[in-house]
Amino acid sequence: MPSINTNLAANTALLYTNINTQSQNKLLAQLSSGLRVVSAADDAAANSLATKIRADSTTLGQAAINAQTAQSVVNTANGGYSAAAAVLQRLKAITTAAQAGTLDSGSFTNLNKEYQALVSELDSIAGQTSFNGVALLDGSGSTGTFSNTSGASILVGTQSTDTITIVTSSVKASSLSIATTAITSASVAASASTLIDTAITTVAGYQAQAGADASRLNFRSQLVNIQKTNADASISALLDADVAATQTAYTNADVLTQSGIAALQKANAIPQQLLRLLQS
Repeated sequence: MPSINTNLAANTALLYTNINTQSQNKLLAQLSSGLRVVSAADDAAANSLATKIRADSTTLGQAAINAQTAQSVVNTANGGYSAAAAVLQRLKAITTAAQAGTLDSGSFTNLNKEYQALVSELDSIAGQTSFNGVALLDGSGSTGTFSNTSGASILVGTQSTDTITIVTSSVKASSLSIATTAITSASVAASASTLIDTAITTVAGYQAQAGADASRLNFRSQLVNIQKTNADASISALLDADVAATQTAYTNADVLTQSGIAALQKANAIPQQLLRLLQS
């Protein structure tokens, strides 16, 4: 029914114009931010889940750094083990030379000088092989550190139980039971040689453990990186906007908004047209 008091056509056109404008503004925010979920109101469930996954992703990023740092520690320790092994091999050669059966007392004295210098060098290697200023191979570390017998627990995951324990071992002469050995005679050299054989085996075991630890950390690091990649992909699936679909929807909303404005203009003209009936 035509009426000049209530313009139902204009009210209807205004209603849909407002609806389309709101939709257009929302889609424009998605396009400008690249996000499907600009605020929690857009998708509360997706936003909540993404927040939890983002926390995991952040933790995994730090866990990857932890693994890389631990690998550096293990590599540093392994370098010290290699240096200690080289010293022990030279000590073994000296004890072998001392058992040639042709040495006089002066020769034993000279051999012992090098022998004692190298025994002292083991302590130097133990003290100087360090990471971030902390010695790794002298067994002096406090609880929770690499050089303590209990080792250091490295968090390489999102849960408190996702840890790898790394222990570095002492290569001090006293720890290898050769601190008091000397080369004063062939028989004494033979006894020292036996102890050095044991020390060589011990250090070889340390090297094998360091290699095993490095391998394990490498595989765990790969796993952590894969987990982080998947977490980031999940966040993207939950929050990121499909730009092509959003642009299409925005274009439709824009057309509807313009149509609503045009319709509103026509609806507002209806009372003026009705007034002409009174003027005739």
